[in-house]
Amino acid sequence: MPVFPFPFSFSARFRPHAGCWTRRERPGVGERGSVLPLVALVIVALGGLCVGLAGMGADAVAAARARTAADAAALAGAAEGEGVAREVAGDNGAEVVSYVQEGVDAEVRVRVGGAEVAARATRTGGGASVAAESEG
Repeated sequence: MPVFPFPFSFSARFRPHAGCWTRRERPGVGERGSVLPLVALVIVALGGLCVGLAGMGADAVAAARARTAADAAALAGAAEGEGVAREVAGDNGAEVVSYVQEGVDAEVRVRVGGAEVAARATRTGGGASVAAESEG
């Protein structure tokens, strides 16, 4: 009796008369294309993540630019007055929202994009020094 590598009765899906699987009975035939929706979902999720991270990065950059502009405008305002403070803020891409000068102190609030920051500087002796109070 010849020895076969496997018995013919191991599965009901085997067709000994044809020697091959039928289209309906081949393993995995009904699962064709099932990976495509998963890949599409992963791509959409990664795209959304990238957009979210880009927005957060833009907000962080705007906040940093606003702090820089507020500090520079407060120093200029304490040393030279409101006109110079507005000019320095504009040169830094900021819009002055408010300017208050009380004696030797100058407080400037600026807006860059969606970030609004206030800074205070104090004039001492021959120039201005930052009291380094940025809030926003």
